[in-house]
Amino acid sequence: MRPYIVIDDAIPFVRGVFENCAEVCYINGADITRKDVAVADALIVRTRTRCDVSLLEGSRVKMIATATIGTDHIDLKYCSERGIRVCNAPGCNAGSVAQWVMSAIAEWMLVNEEAHPVVGVVGYGNVGHKVVEMLRCMDVEVMVCDPFKVGTATFAELQQKADILTFHVPLTYDGDYPTYHMAGSFTHVRYVLNASRGGVVDERALIDLTERGGACAVDCWEGEPEIDRELLQRSFVATPHIAGYSADGKWNGTTMAVRAVAKYFGLVPVMPLPLSEGCQIAADWTDIRKGYDIMADSCALKKEPEKFEQMRRSYPVRREYKILWNNKKYKQ
Repeated sequence: MRPYIVIDDAIPFVRGVFENCAEVCYINGADITRKDVAVADALIVRTRTRCDVSLLEGSRVKMIATATIGTDHIDLKYCSERGIRVCNAPGCNAGSVAQWVMSAIAEWMLVNEEAHPVVGVVGYGNVGHKVVEMLRCMDVEVMVCDPFKVGTATFAELQQKADILTFHVPLTYDGDYPTYHMAGSFTHVRYVLNASRGGVVDERALIDLTERGGACAVDCWEGEPEIDRELLQRSFVATPHIAGYSADGKWNGTTMAVRAVAKYFGLVPVMPLPLSEGCQIAADWTDIRKGYDIMADSCALKKEPEKFEQMRRSYPVRREYKILWNNKKYKQ
């Protein structure tokens, strides 16, 4: 019997992949209901589908594959208790998020030409590692904070020494190092970027920072898609949770989810065709700005914030680039 798979209809590169070996239903991720999944064997989702008891109870779902890095939209404890296999896509959009960070910093450098900033990177997983790699192509000092990585700085040290802070951690509420509102104030820091999860940075602290002459770049918001309008207008850069939305990142996430489902059910799908090679750019802030016009995305959201979800669903193709090394201090 062919498995029945419910798929978020906004996931790119997936249409036609499973049709030869499974029954497939495409639904808007935010609109997937308990009735929709009642007879489903697997779900392929993104962050807009909350997978918990209210959705899954009484269903025959055996597996959930999310084409995203994070899993905070999935009740992992409930799924474990029910024997539901959960797979995510770690590192799928690391390059895309790093590109967003570099573009946001490049725009800030344009209006702070005299700056020689110290950049603090909070979180040294797949995304943080890629951000550090790109930053070290440039003539900036980089500090890393990750309590799970030996030899990195503390968050307090970053708060005291970094001019720019960029966050790349999961959203957690418990454990030894919970990240919910882990940053509730800023003193020395001049520019804060959040492309991790809404709730990692206290949004009131970001507003306070801008009131004191600092700046912030926000891609992940609390309460999405109903985002704080004051913070939106005060943000130097404001985007609708699309930092990881490069074509390359989407392709990676989709193929990782497809492979996980195919392996679990023993299927042979028609895999998405690979993308063409991305471009290379010089390690120059001007070229980085040209490589991705982040301000176009920011202006669009500030103009029509009520279209937050629509902008995510219809986000245009953005390809990733590779920065050519020119920093002899770090080049291997």
